[in-house]
Formats: sequence, C-alpha cells, structure tokens
Amino acid sequence: MTTTSNAPDSPNAVDATPFVLTRTVNAPRDLVWRAFTERECLAQWLSPTGMTVLPEGKLDLRPGGLYHYGLRAANGFELWAKWTFREVIAPERLVYILSFSDPQGGNTRHPMAPDWPMELLSTITLTEQGERTLITLQSQAINASASEQSAFNAGKSGMTQGWSGTFDQLDVYLADVERRSIVIERMLDFPRALVFQAYVDPQQVGHWWGPNGFSITTGRMDVRVGGVWQFMMHGPDGTDYPNKIVYTRVVPNERLEFAHGDDTMDDTGTPAHFQATVVFAGHGDKTRLTMRLQFATVEQRNITVEQYGAIEGGKQTLGRLAEFLAHAGQDIYTTRDFAFPREQVFAAWTQPELLASWWGPKGFTNTFEEFDLRPGGHWRFTMHGPDGTGYPNHSIFSDIVPPQRIVFDHVSGHHFEVNAVFTERAAGKTRLTWRMRFDTAEECAKVKAFVTTANEENMDKLQKCLETQGATRA
Repeated sequence: MTTTSNAPDSPNAVDATPFVLTRTVNAPRDLVWRAFTERECLAQWLSPTGMTVLPEGKLDLRPGGLYHYGLRAANGFELWAKWTFREVIAPERLVYILSFSDPQGGNTRHPMAPDWPMELLSTITLTEQGERTLITLQSQAINASASEQSAFNAGKSGMTQGWSGTFDQLDVYLADVERRSIVIERMLDFPRALVFQAYVDPQQVGHWWGPNGFSITTGRMDVRVGGVWQFMMHGPDGTDYPNKIVYTRVVPNERLEFAHGDDTMDDTGTPAHFQATVVFAGHGDKTRLTMRLQFATVEQRNITVEQYGAIEGGKQTLGRLAEFLAHAGQDIYTTRDFAFPREQVFAAWTQPELLASWWGPKGFTNTFEEFDLRPGGHWRFTMHGPDGTGYPNHSIFSDIVPPQRIVFDHVSGHHFEVNAVFTERAAGKTRLTWRMRFDTAEECAKVKAFVTTANEENMDKLQKCLETQGATRA
C-alpha cells in the first residue's frame, strides 16, 4: 500500500510540508537496505518507468559521500542526479541531499522545471514488520525560494506517481532476489559476541563449519574488508572441496558479508559462486543468526539446492555451531594427519595389541585387562608411568562405526567422552580428529595444559606405530 500526506494550505505562507510516501515490501529489512545502498542493486530498480540506469555511476556510502548516477530514456535522453549523504545508519535510516546533476557531478536545475528546488532533503526509513519491511520516504525542499517551494508542492502528485512506479520496480527486484537466494536461520542460546567470535576465529570455526561428517583445513583466515579465508573442506568419502571467501563487509558482532567461491576465485571475489550475508541479531542473551546466500541466477540456486543439498547442509552447519557453543570450554581437540590409509589408522585404535603399544603419553606403557569393542563394551587397563606408578583406567564404548568413528566414555578418575573421527584425505591419507569433552568447563580447565601436550605425544607414538606396521608389511 502506498500513501502520501500533505498539510493543509496556509493563507499566510507557502506550505512547506514534506512529501511523504510509504510502501510495505515483502522482504526483510537487511535485504531492502542493501537494495538502497549498493550500486549494483540500485541499478536494477531505481529509475522511473521507461528509463535505465547508466553504468558510469559511482557510490561512496558514508556521510559526505555521493551516489552519482545517470538515467537514459529509450529515445536517448539522459538525466543525471546525485545523493549527498548526511546520515548512514545501517540498516535503518538513510539521509541525503537529492539534486539534479551533470555527468561531472555538478549541481544543475531540473531540465524540465526551472523553478524546481536545487536541493531536496530526503530521508529513507526502514522499519521491520516481521519478514516484511515498511519503507518511509520523506522529502522536503531546503534553501528554497517561495517559487521553488510552490513548484515542489505542485509536483507532489507527480512525485507520488513517479516513486510509486519506482517502488513497483523495487518489488519486482526484491522478488527476483528472493527466488535467487537461500535463507537459513537459527536461534542460538548464546550472546552474539560469542557467536560472532566462533565465526571469525580460525581455532573455533574449524570445529563446526560444514555439514555433518565434513571437516575443514584452514590455509589462511583474515577477517577484514578485502581479507581472505581460504580452506579445504573434506567430505566423509575423502573428497576434498577447495573453498575461498573474500570479505566485503565486517561489522563486529553484527554482520559479515562475503563472496564465496573456490580456488579459481581471485582475491577480489571474482568469479564467486554466491554472495553471502550473515546477520547476528541480539535477543537478550540469545542470538538469531541469519545466513543469506544470493546466487546470480535462479538456475544456479536450484542446482545448489537440488544437487548439493545446500539447505539441509546449511541447517546441519548451524546445528554443529549450536553444539559447539553449548560445550564451549568443555572440549579439548587434537588433530593429526597421517600418511596411511584410514583402515590402517582405525585398526591401530581397535586391535588391542596395537592400541596397547602406543596409547598414552611419552614414556607410558599399558596392560589391558579387558577390551570389548562394541557399544556397551568395557575397556579396562592399567597405564604404567615412567616411575612405575600404575593408573587404572576404565572406559565404556558407546558408538563404533568402522572405519569412521569411535566414541567412548572414560568413567574412572576424570570423567570425559572421547569422540575419535577418521576422515579420508587424499588417497592413502587420513585425518584423525580426537575430541575430549569434559562435564564442565572448570574440570576441563584443570587438566587442559597437561592433556593437550599428552595427546600430541600420543599422536607421535601412533605415528611410530603406523610406521612400524608399514615397515613390517613391506
């Protein structure tokens, strides 16, 4: 619905009531804000019916910056205008001075109305209404003579018609964007500063990014405008998927925008598979996280959904993020790549004579009393320290998926769950990710320094075990 409002005529002075136009659009405010503040988006809809936006325009979105643009009619007639920004309050409010212009950016008179004001103070306000957005456009003449104000007042009906047609085009543009987009949301029971940090810290993001069964290896991660995050995603079947992200906007604790592609994309974000926006909206101690992936065409979007399961994959990714945050401070991760087949690495964990040869930190040995490798089965053994001290251990297996995963609860002494995941890398190589999850963050903190070092020593001993097996097999 579109409305205008004007004040009654005054017999004593020229009416200076602003022109006001409202429109409610079927799109979230974040998307509408981008439509008003990105040159590529503006070019798709900001023109009167029958005119197109010229490609030579430029936009500098900041107080004092300009949006300078030209329009061309079918008969070749050209019209230039510019916005000089006064306020830029994302994603709520845009205040600018609107004036007619020339190709060089100077101020000019209206080409068909010489009494039209040289400057109009315009305000765009975007108000959330659930998944819809109320747009309020207010415009008023400034530094205007009486004749200019009168011309402005007389032109309000024409402005209503012109802007209504332009908003019709905005409706069409927004509907097209929605058809080309994937939107995934989740309410997370954590403050947005914590959620944002999990997104931008390479030490954290590697533990949850990607659908179930996937893992990543980060090559570089530089979260700033123009910065790059380059990583390899490893599928459950061992397939590697190169990924590259170039950040185009970073607002700490609020939003990330980036181009997402593969290793063929350069550091400017070209060519990208899609443009992504991640919004972190605070709701008290909770955060509503919204991921919007925008593709160049509907066909590209549909292929990504139908062939690659992008919607379900996105939901699983946010589910992993929720689980990661739920146990923040309780987990200790150890990751190691081995140049041995997954079946061989898995066997070193599941054949008791091999496991006993390497389990434990440097200098420790083991005597196994019971090893019943099945869900509900018990593993009892004594670990012998370098000084001869014996440490009884008791664990209970809860999940065994050869050769992918082993999960067990360590129930003696410190209680924790071990989740060991074996991921195929390139042919004949395996990534082992070993997570220890303690009951509380406080319990984890007590032992983290020792356990982190001990686990690395454990992995060193596993490496030697695998090398010995390889030499024996040779």
